[in-house]
Amino acid sequence: MIRRRRVMRQRVRNLQHQAIPIPFGVPFSPFLISQISDAPVPFQRQWSAMLTLTTPGVNLLRQLNSMLKRRAQIPRNPGKRWFNRAIRARDHGNLADAEACLRRSLALRKKILGPEHPAVAQSMNHLGNVLAEIERYEEAETLYRESLAMRKKTLGPEHRDVASSLSNLANVMQATGRLVGAERLYRQSLKLRKKAYGPRHENVAMCLSNLAIHLQNTGRSVQAERYFRKALAMLEEVLGSKHPLTAYTQANLADFLRLTGRLTEAIPFAKQAHGHLRQALPKEHRYVRWARKVLGEVRKD
Repeated sequence: MIRRRRVMRQRVRNLQHQAIPIPFGVPFSPFLISQISDAPVPFQRQWSAMLTLTTPGVNLLRQLNSMLKRRAQIPRNPGKRWFNRAIRARDHGNLADAEACLRRSLALRKKILGPEHPAVAQSMNHLGNVLAEIERYEEAETLYRESLAMRKKTLGPEHRDVASSLSNLANVMQATGRLVGAERLYRQSLKLRKKAYGPRHENVAMCLSNLAIHLQNTGRSVQAERYFRKALAMLEEVLGSKHPLTAYTQANLADFLRLTGRLTEAIPFAKQAHGHLRQALPKEHRYVRWARKVLGEVRKD
């Protein structure tokens, strides 16, 4: 009696899981194998018992067992540990460590996931960021272009990650003096981000800020200031006045005001940006170093 109750309770527990209705007579296929392998464990056991009654079922179980073993050996997110270590190293200004960790992450992801997986493109993009920060622009551009092509192919030409790659490539082109091409990419990225995130989002605001820096560098001060202030207002609305992205944009606006000779307006922005960033981020973070530099330049002038 006790054993019968246990069996009944087990059957009830099995029924509580949503089973995939696969009637007998359906040809066994790789799709069927994948459906069963994704099902809850009790359902897999139930089908295992039923399929052993047929010769095709035995063959299916052998394939299913082989697939499950292979899946168990693959990490859920290969390279993530090295990727996260790289982000922390870059935030603390350890660019050599960040580069080494990103190269480990990239190699691991290529080996396990294949050369065109979105995670491979992610590691490439961030490695490009590190190389661009230490002014190895040619290597960074190569990575950005590979990442961009990969993302367009695997995610589609209008995906938000494509917009990120476009913006990073534009940064390198601007740094190497190809201003016309850089502006075209900035505007493409802005258009994609507005479509992906909506008109008022922090990623849209940061793209506006990048475009404002470009306009500043090409002598269009009126447009640049309008974009800086629009980006800052959007970030204050979406993230708040003390967020690091908001403070970073304040530092950019302060630098613009300094270069246009408006020191009285620049000083409050520079002080506020440096204070908020120093509280929120490590002292060697690139945003903190930039705000510190801007504040020093404002005070010196």
